Amino acid sequence: MLSLGSRPVPAHAMLPSLPLFRPPSLDAVAVCLSYHPDIGISPEQWRAFVESRANALIIGRPDLVVRLWTSVWPALTKPVFWTRSGSLRLPPQPVPTLVLECADELGISEQLRLLEGLDGEAGRTRVLATTKRLIEPQVAQGTFLEPLYQRLNPMVLTLSAA
Repeated sequence: MLSLGSRPVPAHAMLPSLPLFRPPSLDAVAVCLSYHPDIGISPEQWRAFVESRANALIIGRPDLVVRLWTSVWPALTKPVFWTRSGSLRLPPQPVPTLVLECADELGISEQLRLLEGLDGEAGRTRVLATTKRLIEPQVAQGTFLEPLYQRLNPMVLTLSAA
């Protein structure tokens, strides 16, 4: 303890005022360290995907998609609700993250249900949809609803093995 005149002054009171340093969360560090260049996206795409709350359409082989989910899991806002085409279930209440597997295989009735279920969730639920192929040809053929496609693709990640 230092003294100022006759009054003792704690040492920390003599230090200059500095802005607080907040280290990144362990989850954010883990996600940055878990980037896999072998899934075929750039570090910039990876960072944008991890840090964003935007909906995303993820195109790629199932093994690459699994590697992506494994790497990004710590950064996803929980709870995460998983569903897939053919047996589409929607969450009974709003969730921060909805993962839709095999979006390219959704029938028109499932697409309509999903679009209706997401209508009230704009901005509250991040939808991450996977597909093995491009959906644009299905939109052009009328077998995939354009409003749903527009909802799913603000961010598109095309995974490819290196």
